Amino acid sequence: MRKLSLILMLGLSLIIALSGCKKRKNPVEPTILKQPTYFQISQNLWPALDNPPLSNQFSIPSRTVVVSIPGEVPIDNQGHVPLTWKKKYPVLYFLTDFGQDALTFAQTYRVNDIADELTAKGEIQPMIVVIADGNNPMGGGFYVNSIGGRYEDYIALDLRLKMDTSIFTRIVNDSTKKRGISGVGMGGYGAFRVAMDYPQFYSSVSAISAPLSIDAGPNGDWFTDYLRATAVQESLTFSPYPDSNIVPITDPLDKTTPATNWLFAMALGFSPHDPGDTDSSSYFKIENYPQGGPFRGVDLPFDSAGSLRASIWTNWVDSNDVKTLLAGPKAGSLANTKIYFEVGLQDSYMLQIANKNFNNFMATQSYTYIYHEYTGYGSFPADHFNFAFDRIVAILKFHSSNF
Repeated sequence: MRKLSLILMLGLSLIIALSGCKKRKNPVEPTILKQPTYFQISQNLWPALDNPPLSNQFSIPSRTVVVSIPGEVPIDNQGHVPLTWKKKYPVLYFLTDFGQDALTFAQTYRVNDIADELTAKGEIQPMIVVIADGNNPMGGGFYVNSIGGRYEDYIALDLRLKMDTSIFTRIVNDSTKKRGISGVGMGGYGAFRVAMDYPQFYSSVSAISAPLSIDAGPNGDWFTDYLRATAVQESLTFSPYPDSNIVPITDPLDKTTPATNWLFAMALGFSPHDPGDTDSSSYFKIENYPQGGPFRGVDLPFDSAGSLRASIWTNWVDSNDVKTLLAGPKAGSLANTKIYFEVGLQDSYMLQIANKNFNNFMATQSYTYIYHEYTGYGSFPADHFNFAFDRIVAILKFHSSNF
């Protein structure tokens, strides 16, 4: 009898357990709404890039912009949204790094997939992400207005107006409070420059591994310790005067000369050569742009002996260093802007020096900001290229929380 009771009890326990299993619900994965692809804005001529001194062949005024649209938007492949659709979205402008074009960046780093997944999980609000580049035959000019084109005006004026008043106007929230700007490397520098010069247009700014402080600070001197020293090690050569030094326009992404490539791109933005300057000790001519000449060029901030040219270097710092600008002529420009910047501690361009120095400066100011350093692990150092997925996630979450 005891044996029968034991069997009955075991059977009853099994029934209860099975009943509980039936009632238990497995976690439901959120439905991820997606557009079939990125949208592209192709324009025959962006006004700010038209007819610079180095010619349209150099500035590429017909460049394409890539746009990620939230998956919930009922938009057709022509960009048309039904008149019944009333919802509008914040816009994040993302500027690519040195040598990167917008479409390759978007496809490589799956910005739309990351945004859609985070939206579906409720970790960010749905937003439009506009990916633009400042690429040119030299890899870029750090998104400033210069002889290669007015890239800052292209981003802040041409592209913003195109988004606000043209193709996506039915879904774009054109309020400053709903507009942010970000970028990686050269693009991160450009994002801060644009946000400082046009603070009326952006409520938040962020940067991943950008040169935000180029001169000396408590953590070292990024220009001296890395950029100049490494370019010299990469066999940067000066021709004896009066022969012309030639800007080495080959592959901007040549991995054997990364510092040299950045050096000339920064010089294009920061120190285009003044034709009236009789000092040619650090002048490098840019051949073939425009075809047939007259050719223009750039001045490096140091000469063949490695000595700083005071006038050129002073201009680099006083007119182009983000830290110096915020301490001087642009003081207070980001007072109403939420700020985020981060860097990997094994950055390929030693930009941890620049960002630590910038953080030291920001700590003395009254700005609202977040600074983050990230590390790698094992055979995956936190360099300039690894962990792109994690970095984009962090950027999207920051801006979403401030829209």
